[in-house]
Amino acid sequence: MEPAPKEETQNYIEFKDHPSDLFKEASKKFNQSLFEEGIQILETAIKFAIEKYGSETDPHLATFFTHYAEGITRKIMENDELLANKGEEQNGPEGSLNTKEVTPEKEAEKEEDGPIVEDINENKPAETNENPAESNENNENAEQNPNQEDASDEQVIIENLVTSSFILDKFLEPYNKETDISKLSPEVISFYNDLAFNYLMFGELEKARSDFPKASEYYLKAVELRKKYDKKYSRDLAELYFNLGFVYDFDPRKCLLSYFKAKCIMEFHLNEELKKCGSNISLTISEDDLNLSEISENDPKLFLNKSIVLSNAVSDLKNGHDEIENLVFVLESLYLKIEDAGVACSQFDKYQVEKQ
Repeated sequence: MEPAPKEETQNYIEFKDHPSDLFKEASKKFNQSLFEEGIQILETAIKFAIEKYGSETDPHLATFFTHYAEGITRKIMENDELLANKGEEQNGPEGSLNTKEVTPEKEAEKEEDGPIVEDINENKPAETNENPAESNENNENAEQNPNQEDASDEQVIIENLVTSSFILDKFLEPYNKETDISKLSPEVISFYNDLAFNYLMFGELEKARSDFPKASEYYLKAVELRKKYDKKYSRDLAELYFNLGFVYDFDPRKCLLSYFKAKCIMEFHLNEELKKCGSNISLTISEDDLNLSEISENDPKLFLNKSIVLSNAVSDLKNGHDEIENLVFVLESLYLKIEDAGVACSQFDKYQVEKQ
């Protein structure tokens, strides 16, 4: 897709003092799968935002850099040639519980061993006159070589995420010791959740590289932030537990527990939708289930039995309401994963006994 002509970009001058409105315009383009247009609009929005806030390290800029990385990620996902080997497994509810998918589903470069980002604070963006989003413009020659374009796109994603995370880390540092969350402003809390989203994206990048242990580390960082600063039954928290279940293939117990927690949250949302519809049906959700931190030897069978019972109940709840049908579909997928994880736990237990 050719870049938008300059005269079209100049029309955005009306947003010069309101870059957040231009940010929303870019989001609309992303939702319409017009990623090239959205990315170009966002580049203009970032320039306006830097002028408005007077610094590239203002915390308000972090969201712009993250969204830029997300836009490129979603553009990559649109191209089947750039999907990862596991791409087919991760489309729809199999790879995400949210409608907003941010995973770069492509084969990540593996020229270097180790994680993409070892420590965000050690990867402070270089002091230049160029904002990270503009680095995408400096790789136009990569279009002549698909593999080079692949690498440059991933590098732009990483640079923008590192920049965003570094900005947020530095800004939030004075608030990290505050134990009474009610004393924090809504804006500060939103910045913590923005940082959690960045960790989610770093985890997705590692998952695309099949470095599941490292991906789980990033997901867990995001979980800790969401548990502390987000709503208890946040859909974003369910998404993180789901992704943890996916990457915990090396630990069947943690895999089962992660899927089970995702299930609890989605059942909560199903109950809320049922209430809105005036339904008398509801699923029983135990607070203890969501607060579990480990699984005892007999828990896998218990979880499995509970999920099978609920699965039968959920299958009868479809009543033509789109959101309810969507939640039921997601839950049925989770019940199957919990069943598979339960079987894996049983096989793991048997293996451990045989080893002894």
